[in-house]
Formats: sequence, C-alpha cells, structure tokens
Amino acid sequence: MNLQFIGTASALSEPERFHSSFLLNDNENIALFDCGEGTSAALVKMKVSVRKINTIIISHFHPDHIAGLPLLITQMKIFGREEKLTVFVHHSLVETLITMLRIFYHFPDKLKFELEIISYNFNEAFSLSGNINILPRRNNHLRRKYPEEKSENISFVSSGFLIYDKRKSIYYTADISTYEELNLFEDKSPNILITEAAHISIDDIIRNYHFAKYEQVFVTHYSYDLKETIADEIKNARLEDNIVLAVEGMEITF
Repeated sequence: MNLQFIGTASALSEPERFHSSFLLNDNENIALFDCGEGTSAALVKMKVSVRKINTIIISHFHPDHIAGLPLLITQMKIFGREEKLTVFVHHSLVETLITMLRIFYHFPDKLKFELEIISYNFNEAFSLSGNINILPRRNNHLRRKYPEEKSENISFVSSGFLIYDKRKSIYYTADISTYEELNLFEDKSPNILITEAAHISIDDIIRNYHFAKYEQVFVTHYSYDLKETIADEIKNARLEDNIVLAVEGMEITF
C-alpha cells in the first residue's frame, strides 16, 4: 500500500495547505479518503491525475471533509473521464449526497462516466479491491458537536475507518472528540494510526501511542499555529521516528 497525504490542514483555511484528504494506492485501486475544500487544486499541485482516482470514501459531511467533492467531479468531466467512479458514504447520507451533487448540476445521466454511490454500514466491512478492505465504525464527533439538533433530513453520523490487507492495518480516525475514540479499533490491534490533532491534544496522541503500541503514528488535520508545539512535544518525548507530523505531498509505503 502506498499512501499520500493531499490535505493536512484543520478547518481553518491557510496558504499553501489544503483540507482533509489522502490517497491510498494498492496498484489495483486508487482511493481518496475524504475530499475537503481545495482537494482539486492540491491534486494539480501534486501532479496527480483526477482520472486515476477510482474510489472516494467520505467520513462525514463537514465541509473540510467533503466540500471539494463537487468541484473534483467537475474536473473529472472537464478532463474527459470515462472510467467509473465509486463514492462510499454511510447509508444515512446517500440521499443527502445525491441532493448535494444535483445542486451542483451533477446528474448521473449527464455524466460521461458512471458515478456509483454505495452505502456502507457501521461494523460491516467492504472491499476496495481484491487486496484492501475497509471496516467503518461510528465515532462521536457530530453527536457531541450538535447534541440538541434534531432533523428528519440531516444525519449526524461520523465515521472512522480500519483499512487493512493481509499484512497491515491502518486506523484513520477522521474527526473525533475524545481520547477514548483513539481506541475505536482496539480489538483489531491496528499497526498504523492516522489521527487528527484539531480536536484532541498531542499529549493524548503520545499517550495513546504508548498504550496501543503502534508501529507508527501520522498526525494530520492540525492548524499551522500548532505545528511547532506538536513537533516540540514529539521531540521532547523522543518519538520523532515513531510519531510523524504529516505534510501535504508526503508519501509512505506500507
């Protein structure tokens, strides 16, 4: 598996940085996890062809995780994409996603490529290719953020993902709320952690590293004003080789 960080910023817009997204390539499938605002520009900057992306997996509907999707599909249209594109979202968000795309005039019968939206359910694994599988689980990010909000038309769900093949397993937290959610897949003993640092502290991440005994941790989704603090905490803990501050364009092979 090869992983490339496309956007590592928090929800705060910053020069030269982009919102949440990363690519996973296993030579059979190139999957984009989340698609924050600015993802299309980031892909251009990193010389990644939008025609090569086969699959998109969305964790939740905050704009720094999904607002780039309509424009990304526009780029695919402009560049004459013909290959099928599959988008995975939680089953309660399918109709919302269809409506959102229609608002931006993305009608399936008007596209020159097949756009398939597939629903996933929590605790039910699905396959990206013959090698890569995804297990989604619910976290409390949106439930804690909007505890009093109720709506028949809005689903307050947010997902974390276990990404695994026969050799490695990666826990991508997406956005979470508490230290406990760093252990969402404790029963699966993941090898690698990709965690955000906008809603939990680097101290919690370091503590969890010692608890879970990961091979490596990659810290993403952080604001630039915290970059030095996070780097200093990692250095003070003498964990520079174990906990890595992700940056745009960084590539890792597992």
